[in-house]
Amino acid sequence: MAELCPNSQTDEQIVKKRRISDTNSDDPTSRFPDHVLHLIFSYLKSQDLFTVRLVSKNWHRNTPSYFPLEFEESISFLYTINTPFNVIQEAHNKFLEWIRSSLETCQSELKKAEKRIIRVKFERHENINDLLELINEIDFHEVYLRFGCFNYWIPFIFQSKCLRVVHLTRGGIDKHLFSDETNFVCLEEVELDSVNLSGETLSKFISKCPNIRELKLVNCLLLRSVVLPKVDRLKKLYVQLVGSYPSITDVQVIAPSLQVFHFVHFNRCNVAVNMDIRACRMLREFHLECPTFPGWF
Repeated sequence: MAELCPNSQTDEQIVKKRRISDTNSDDPTSRFPDHVLHLIFSYLKSQDLFTVRLVSKNWHRNTPSYFPLEFEESISFLYTINTPFNVIQEAHNKFLEWIRSSLETCQSELKKAEKRIIRVKFERHENINDLLELINEIDFHEVYLRFGCFNYWIPFIFQSKCLRVVHLTRGGIDKHLFSDETNFVCLEEVELDSVNLSGETLSKFISKCPNIRELKLVNCLLLRSVVLPKVDRLKKLYVQLVGSYPSITDVQVIAPSLQVFHFVHFNRCNVAVNMDIRACRMLREFHLECPTFPGWF
């Protein structure tokens, strides 16, 4: 058969050609130098990096190394309303010690990683300030913290030189944390879910984040206003207040680069919100969900 078809190709040759063709046509990034592809991927969050690694060998090879740590107190110890307090407290202290020892054990891996991520879900808030200080000493790129109660006041905002993402659930933030000249230059994404903070505190906080690109506020209990006077690089803003919370009365956003704005506002008062987003000239997606149409400045 080979003699009758001198121009025929073996299956192996066909597969090789298909691979080359697929590489050239289906993946335009295959022509990028490795350092360029690596730089592009360095802007992705950890959850996206995991997916990127699965796309191709080329992408996997150029994905920045990352080291995630995750701790959840409810998994390590389950208790009921009848569990004695001293038993609960002992389990909580063991959970804190587990985190400390893990940070110490993983020190070399953390130093080598190009992205360092930590997620901690607390059930209790006793004696956690020292642990937060320890976490703050490590230059994490992404910090996700869920506190066990609403009346725990966060002692500081993390000041890692490479911190890009902060997600906080529960707890409170006081305006005195932003009374000095400290700025969070690298911070690009902030999510506050059920966090106690006032409109004044929010304004002070975000004013110290000159490179913030995404801000999400979900059921922040004390929030009456969202006033962001100068956020030049903000591209996405999500505000949600649903439930028996006091109303947000004022929204003023001066964000010339804002492209996406979602505002969901349902509460018992049904108060019309005064909203001024005239400076958001790049706005492409505006999602408004509230029973009373806002009053426009």
